[in-house]
Amino acid sequence: MTRTTLTTLCLLAAAGFTAWQLGGALGAGVLAGALTGALFTGLSLLWQRHQLLHHPERALRAMVEGFIAKLLVILMAAFALRFLPALAELLDWRSFLVAFAAAAFALLAIGTADNLRTAKERRA
Repeated sequence: MTRTTLTTLCLLAAAGFTAWQLGGALGAGVLAGALTGALFTGLSLLWQRHQLLHHPERALRAMVEGFIAKLLVILMAAFALRFLPALAELLDWRSFLVAFAAAAFALLAIGTADNLRTAKERRA
C-alpha cells in the first residue's frame, strides 16, 4: 500500500470517529467534508500522476487544474450548505469546510510526494 492510501484510510477513520463523537449536523458536516475532500483530492492526484507519467511537461498544469477543481467544489458546497435550508439542517457548513480543507491538505501533501517518487522510479 502506498502512503497515500494509508493516509486516506487513517484520515477517514479519524473523521468517522470525530463525527461519531460530535453527532448531529456538526458530525455529519465533518464526515461529509472529509469524504468530499478525500474524493476530489484523490481524483486530482490521479490526474497529476497520469500527467507526470505520460506528459511530464504538464505536471504544473495538472496541479493547478486540481486546485481549481477543489476550489470550485468547496465554493459550491459552502454556498449550498449555507443558503439551502434543507441541507443546512443536515450538515453544518463550518465543520464541512474545516474537514474538507484538512483532508485535502493532508492527502495532497502525501499524494504529491508519492506521485513524484513513482515518476522518478519509472524514469530510472
